Amino acid sequence: MSKKSKRKKIKRKENVKKSDFDLKNVLYFSCIIIATYLFFKNFTNMSDITNNYIKLNATWIISLQIIIYILLIGIFVYFGYNFLNKRKNKKFDRILIISGFILVILVQVLAFNPALDRGGDNARYICGAISLAKTGEYKDIEHPNEHYKTTDQPGVSIMLAPLVKIFGVNIPLFKFVPFLLTIGSLILFFILLENFIAKEIAIILTLILGTQPYISTFSSMIMTEIPFIFFSLLSFWLLLKYEKSEKINYIMGILCALSILMTYFSRTMGIGFSISSVLYFVLKKDWKKAFFLGVVVFILFGGWQLRNKLVGGTSQLSAITGANGLGAKGITILVGKGIKNLLTSLNLIPQVLFADASVRWKINPFGVKELIILSLVFIGYVSNLIKKRSQLDLFFIIALASLCIGTPDSNLLPMARYLCVFVPFFILYFYLGINFIFSFWKKAKEYTNIVSLVLLLLLVFSNFSGTAFKIQQAHTGQLYSKSMENYFNAGKWIKDNTPEDVVVACRKCNTFYLFSERKAYRFASYWSKYNKEYEEERMKYFEKYNVSYLVIDTFSNSVHTAYKIIQNNKDKFELVKIIGNQKKGACYIFKVNKWW
Repeated sequence: MSKKSKRKKIKRKENVKKSDFDLKNVLYFSCIIIATYLFFKNFTNMSDITNNYIKLNATWIISLQIIIYILLIGIFVYFGYNFLNKRKNKKFDRILIISGFILVILVQVLAFNPALDRGGDNARYICGAISLAKTGEYKDIEHPNEHYKTTDQPGVSIMLAPLVKIFGVNIPLFKFVPFLLTIGSLILFFILLENFIAKEIAIILTLILGTQPYISTFSSMIMTEIPFIFFSLLSFWLLLKYEKSEKINYIMGILCALSILMTYFSRTMGIGFSISSVLYFVLKKDWKKAFFLGVVVFILFGGWQLRNKLVGGTSQLSAITGANGLGAKGITILVGKGIKNLLTSLNLIPQVLFADASVRWKINPFGVKELIILSLVFIGYVSNLIKKRSQLDLFFIIALASLCIGTPDSNLLPMARYLCVFVPFFILYFYLGINFIFSFWKKAKEYTNIVSLVLLLLLVFSNFSGTAFKIQQAHTGQLYSKSMENYFNAGKWIKDNTPEDVVVACRKCNTFYLFSERKAYRFASYWSKYNKEYEEERMKYFEKYNVSYLVIDTFSNSVHTAYKIIQNNKDKFELVKIIGNQKKGACYIFKVNKWW
């Protein structure tokens, strides 16, 4: 063949490649533009992404939010384009990575809510921190009996205790702890992803995690979700360092064990990490590393369990088996609960990943969409397990199993919250599932990559919608409802007008303690119902705990339970203070005329 013919042939090939290149990118940008147009058309018509306060006083919030979303989509499109065309511009890429990270942090700043969540858990962790700071012991310092805490995990309280010691009780300051851990989680997630997938996809998946509605929900909430995610990712990173060292790195092994312990101190299912980390090295037959890590983990976990045994109280095993231990009845309870919770989890995983509805407290029926999402996550997990058998895969299945076995509440919305700590893993497995399915169509790989990017973009859109809802909840023009504000003010009144040793009966004793600094007895719960047995039992506890005051709020069921006790025993209770406007959620403080 002549040189001229060869040149013509090469030119024809280049033209074909250029044609494929143009078609591929035209298709990519067309899909992105159409999807983005449809999303924003729907997004701007959503009534629940802006409230009256935002409309009248802070319209900049929704405008800034939309600008951030458009810029984040631009970064997504850029790195998706680079991925499709194997194109790199290190300097510009670095600038966009930093810009994307700043934008994601801005999303979390917009969603930052300085108010104390009305759920009791966050107040309980703060009370635990106060106990550690003031007494050096992990106790129910807010309860008249001051029981040692043995079933509560101390991780959040341990992190807050130094702040309590230095600054006292400062709720907005405490909220910066999960906020900073969120930022740390995003950095760790990106670093870890670079070991699994292409850098461009790692950037996109990190962007997805940073805008995920559950992340935005808990990034400023004093709860265990963000700490668990952070210490899980930190443990993986430390374990990679520990694994790669030629000889046993004793310092790294100890740091691994401490980080793993913090996953357990955040959530009980962190026990899955202690099992999976040692099991991983055993399966690799790296006996020395398995032995050293196992010994350190055993000492740390055993030390905590020994402490719980010495101080008494209910063990976690007793709690999850209904006090039946590991006998036939206890195992039956565990297995039955595990199967039930597993089925619930499989139903919820798609709606925790695509969380725009579930963060609005809406659980959709399990349909075709949910089946496809769940299948992709499951395929991604199995394919990665077969190919790599990584620490991540072992931890995921063991931790999920321990969640299903150990969770007492099988209701859908609480289970969705419990599952949200697996969001980083769901995101990764969802992508790996898409990638695995399309890997069989090798001739059209570039075009199937476009489909995978569009599916990831749909996940981004779901995030934007859900996070926008969380942002509007953080900007209502007031920190608390009038009924909650009056409840907190009732606590302050008790603090200013009663001796330090009085005991108060109230609905949320953990929360009340933060404002009153008085021990409290919880006389009712959301599931309490008034009847004669309820009244008799509560009257006995008034005497047992030497209760001096009773607080009736208007945000819970107090008026339907405790207030009826007052009506039936008017000679034993005296109204001493009304906090707030009686037409706007007032709080009523009664003095107990002690009959004992």
